[in-house]
Amino acid sequence: MDFIRLSILIFIVLYLFMIPIFFRLRDKEDHSLSVAMSLFVMAALALIPTAVLVAIIMIGYLFMDIVSITPFIQFSSHWDTVVYVIALLIILSVGELVIIPIAKSLLTLVLRHPLSKWIGDLVTIVINTLLISIISELLPGVTIQGIEVALGMALVYQCMEWMVDIRTAKQSAKSK
Repeated sequence: MDFIRLSILIFIVLYLFMIPIFFRLRDKEDHSLSVAMSLFVMAALALIPTAVLVAIIMIGYLFMDIVSITPFIQFSSHWDTVVYVIALLIILSVGELVIIPIAKSLLTLVLRHPLSKWIGDLVTIVINTLLISIISELLPGVTIQGIEVALGMALVYQCMEWMVDIRTAKQSAKSK
């Protein structure tokens, strides 16, 4: 299935799911909104998740093309790459929101001393490495060469986080 058909399919499914929800909200809050305007607003709102999902799928295809030249990580098909990217986004998000703060809190309790920023970053890298290696082992179409590859991916992820932190710090310094 090519991207255009997939995009249209995702858009139609989201649009159909939004119809009862949107009309229920419209009936509760604003009766003056016309049906045509409601359908237009729903179409505009359905485009956002469609664009996000298609972008994730395109990133999966791009990821497959990039890693196809390296022997460190291999995928059985393009869809395995898409599933891997989506699973990686979900598991790293859960790790950032739940697992890493719990691990940092437990480490602070055990050491009875607040953690420095660098120790916190080290904990983040170790946990992300473990999460990446676990998700790579659980998905059947993904073959990873070892924990070193997962560590490299976690370091790249952490470097991106550091770049965002540096940019945020520069912008907050300019605003003062």
